[in-house]
Amino acid sequence: MSFTSQKSFQFWIFIAIIACAFLWLFNGVLAPFIVGFAVAYLLNPVVEKLSGYKFPRWLSALVILFIFFITVIVGLLFVIPVLAREMIELAQLMPSAFETSHAWLTEKLESFDVDVPQSFSDLKSMDTAILTEKSGQALNIGKNILGSVLKGGMAILSVISFMVLMPIVAFYMMIDWPRLTKKIQDLMPKKNKKRIQSILGDIDTSLSGFIRGQLTVCLLLGGFYAIGLSLLGLQYGFFIGVAAGFLSIIPYIGSLFGLVASVGMAFYQFGGWEYPAIAFGIFVAGQLIEGNYLTPKLVGESVGLHPLWIIFVLMAGGALLGLMGMMIAVPVAAVIAVLIRHALTDYKKSSYYKGKA
Repeated sequence: MSFTSQKSFQFWIFIAIIACAFLWLFNGVLAPFIVGFAVAYLLNPVVEKLSGYKFPRWLSALVILFIFFITVIVGLLFVIPVLAREMIELAQLMPSAFETSHAWLTEKLESFDVDVPQSFSDLKSMDTAILTEKSGQALNIGKNILGSVLKGGMAILSVISFMVLMPIVAFYMMIDWPRLTKKIQDLMPKKNKKRIQSILGDIDTSLSGFIRGQLTVCLLLGGFYAIGLSLLGLQYGFFIGVAAGFLSIIPYIGSLFGLVASVGMAFYQFGGWEYPAIAFGIFVAGQLIEGNYLTPKLVGESVGLHPLWIIFVLMAGGALLGLMGMMIAVPVAAVIAVLIRHALTDYKKSSYYKGKA
């Protein structure tokens, strides 16, 4: 490595350390700014198109932001009450569902002349109490997440931030986006400007492809699963469908969860094989639509984020910075993946890889 390359490497390592230290020190107050930036990033292409029709940029940003938040608020007002009701009912059903499953499994084992282990029989007298306790713990997950925010002594500030500050940040970011990108380009080292622009272009492609595309895929899949399972008449089908769509941000995890939960609930509710088979078919159809149309059209092939990589960065972000760490985990993963791809390309072009002196 030449002296200039070594200095450049040290400079970018220093910048990365400063950025990580900044996130760690101010993670308690950065959430509205990060969410506002994310909203501006997601909506900026629409603002650009609307501004192209000779609308003032501030007016374009205001209109798009207003439509976006009205849509989100209306959607939440419709979805949250249904989800909350079904989550509570599902938690209350778990003990009896476990008891029924226990009885069914015991009967099947006995029909095959298989002795039920004594330890398994002991569970029969304990399952209701245990499952009731665990159900209560599941219901407290949301409270614990909220409590982690309240422990910071930032309850009122958090409400004000997300109700007032976040939309303001998003609005000004959308207005100043062209000037911000121009200033960043002006600060780029002249010698490596084209290379840096190429890397930033790949990062933008990866981020937009995954975040805009994958979020859209998750929304469409969640709606498809929720409507399909609700039309089937499946209890808690709406909750299962929405949860499966939300978890689809991690490829395969959402569909696997929804498939197991819906087929299991169909067996419990209806018995037989007809309704479980239909529930299975709904998720197979969803996967076919996602794999053959939604993901290729909305996400694209150039993103290249492996599911295991996404799971790792989500866990690492949550362990390091809590909820905010999970919020920025996927964008950071996309950036790192692009940098690694460029680093590997440079490595394969190097004399060290080619075996030259």
